[in-house]
Amino acid sequence: MNHCHIFEYRSFPRKSIDIRPDPAFVEIYFKQRGRAADEVQSFLAFYNANDWKTATGLPIVNWKKVANDWIWYCRKKNKLQNPISLTPSYRN
Repeated sequence: MNHCHIFEYRSFPRKSIDIRPDPAFVEIYFKQRGRAADEVQSFLAFYNANDWKTATGLPIVNWKKVANDWIWYCRKKNKLQNPISLTPSYRN
């Protein structure tokens, strides 16, 4: 007699969880990465206004991933706005 186990895959309904981070944790996270407090406020205001959803309407699951993307974008934007001068400046 062949005893085969048939696995029954069930899809369980996902519970809606609130992934909104504590603003104090976000502030610490940004501070650890050398970012200013006003950047934290902009980040929180933007995602609170968008109900912590992606551009496609899906709920954000990992706020740290989104925060890293935000920080990367801000650094890139700042470099473009404040390019480093390659000409030496001499003082007398």
